[in-house]
Amino acid sequence: MDTPDWIRARLVRIKMHSAKAKHPIEIRPIKREDLPRAKEILDAGYGEAPGRETELKRLLRIQGEGWFFACQGKQAVGMGGAILYDHFAYIGMMAVLPAYQRQGIGRTIFEHVLDWLREQGCLTYLLDATSAGAALYRQYHFVELDQARQYVCSQPPRGTHPSARVDLVRESDLAELMAFDRDLFGADRERLLRVYLADFSDRFLIKRNLNGKVCGFLLAQPQRLGPWMARSVEDAADLLAAALALPFEGEINVIAPATNPFAQALFEHYGFHLLRTLPHMGWGKLPSPCQRQFIYGQTSFALG
Repeated sequence: MDTPDWIRARLVRIKMHSAKAKHPIEIRPIKREDLPRAKEILDAGYGEAPGRETELKRLLRIQGEGWFFACQGKQAVGMGGAILYDHFAYIGMMAVLPAYQRQGIGRTIFEHVLDWLREQGCLTYLLDATSAGAALYRQYHFVELDQARQYVCSQPPRGTHPSARVDLVRESDLAELMAFDRDLFGADRERLLRVYLADFSDRFLIKRNLNGKVCGFLLAQPQRLGPWMARSVEDAADLLAAALALPFEGEINVIAPATNPFAQALFEHYGFHLLRTLPHMGWGKLPSPCQRQFIYGQTSFALG
């Protein structure tokens, strides 16, 4: 049987990039037993973060495939992947150990992820890029669509007064909550939302309006607010007030699009300050169906 053109093209690219590296590069899937090494690579690339290995375990529960190591010999030296939603994918977890950078390894991982997404039939890709990564992604015709802004708060205000219409998410809320999220996020995130609800059932908040309809929800992770969607800034503020009544582990982070016209003022009112801004980039059938003006908190940079 003849080798398909796209496989031949991939092999040629991998050989070209491997020639730049000191040793041949092998791409292989990340498995559960690989997570301590994945944490080491991400810590080296982005700095240490509390709970990272737990987040990686959760990632594989949400989607067990689509995450890859780049190996030289038996040693994993880089990684990356993508979460596949129904209408688009979010690329993330792209990192190469500092000693192995500038050898074409990041490019090889990225091309492998793109090829994997094409095999799944996905033709719209989104990501939040570091400045170094953005230069690479532009070579593949990714364009800047927005910005992802990360805010932090070390001392949230005390004595907030949560709205009586904010409550914990229950199993009976899920169908309506997921329909609400699908409308605003532009894709089905049921797998993600169910995993996070299982892990944080006492920190997953929902708000309903006077007619009893869902108008927002917020997951207060121990160090990050998100996913967090709301129809109005008033709904978002009520959810935030309820979330800040919960205990947190260190600084509270939140990632919101620049497209959201109310997020920054809301965060500043509650003691958050801007930490960094990353370009939000995309390729394919754009704009994506995601209504980013209603996002007050991303799940993470990797998951959108």
